[in-house]
Amino acid sequence: MSSVDHINIFALKGAREVLDISGGSARIKQTIDALEQAVEQSPPLALDLAKSLIETVCKTILTDKCITIDSKWTLQQLFSTTIKQIRLVPVGHTQFRESTDSLQKMMGGLLTTIQGLSELRNNEGLAGHGQDAFETMLESMQAEFVAKVADSICCIIYKAHKQYPEVKHGNRFQYSDFPEFNNHIDDLHGELTIFDIPYLTSEVLFKVDINAYREQLTLYSSTDKEDESSDE
Repeated sequence: MSSVDHINIFALKGAREVLDISGGSARIKQTIDALEQAVEQSPPLALDLAKSLIETVCKTILTDKCITIDSKWTLQQLFSTTIKQIRLVPVGHTQFRESTDSLQKMMGGLLTTIQGLSELRNNEGLAGHGQDAFETMLESMQAEFVAKVADSICCIIYKAHKQYPEVKHGNRFQYSDFPEFNNHIDDLHGELTIFDIPYLTSEVLFKVDINAYREQLTLYSSTDKEDESSDE
């Protein structure tokens, strides 16, 4: 196959799972798209983006859990704080303590991986320490290794966060939290079609005008309460 016919087939499968579970974050999608391309086209940039992907997922988890994030934290500190907030084993599991201890040891071992990634990015990434203009750069093989590591880390911590939430999300306002209201909007207004592509009206309203969505949700909720009171 010639270089002209070459197609970049590298894909971040774990990170795209995170994208689906999170409800389609534009920031995460942009980072994933850029990282997949950078692995072959710009290995130094891939190192920066791999670090950024982990930071974004960690900060999303901590924000969900109402944990204050220190802007001065290193990636290691951010990751360490994040994994302390994650449940790894379902409640009621027969070997809960033993299995939790084992999995926490594995998570703790990832701190060494995170440290290595940070050091590599600082030395070889575009946003790290400057290098001699003619120094040989890392290649796509090393970039793919780093990207796959970041991909796996982001997937497992975010899936654990979603599957075993320790606390209810704080001030995070998510579309998936209000299925009845979303169905109500869609029943009233139907689908929105653009270039023959159907979109849920409720989801469009949520993403385009969150304030209007909140106002209508409040009205909808208060109406339900009034109806319940009248039935008593």
